[in-house]
Amino acid sequence: NQDDSSDCDGKFGIVVPPLYQKDERLREQCRLDLEREIKRGQDGSRMPKLVLSSILGSWSYDRKIVHLQSGKHEHVSGTVKYSKYWTRDCGEDDEAASPGIENPVLYREDGVYEFSPTQKFDVFREYEYEVK
Repeated sequence: NQDDSSDCDGKFGIVVPPLYQKDERLREQCRLDLEREIKRGQDGSRMPKLVLSSILGSWSYDRKIVHLQSGKHEHVSGTVKYSKYWTRDCGEDDEAASPGIENPVLYREDGVYEFSPTQKFDVFREYEYEVK
């Protein structure tokens, strides 16, 4: 909802990407966490971890790639998923696993790279984001 996010933008004085989260529960949790962090008046050292955990979920992307020397245009689009790693003791099943508080966030990007109108390739890349 644009009206809700613009209120938050004005309240924080910055554009806060997690507040555009489609999942209303995650968006509200992010808003509350940011307000709590601001009220604490801390030095902001926890803010990167807070922002990283608040963008969990699936996002779409669409990129246009322009090669400067040749002027050739290429295109890639798809889905990005930010997810928390789960911790488990050896021998535990999936239901016994729990989110790791200090574990990194996994970034997974899946999409289609259009090299030319007749050449398209499935692509992916993964990163681990960890706040130090």
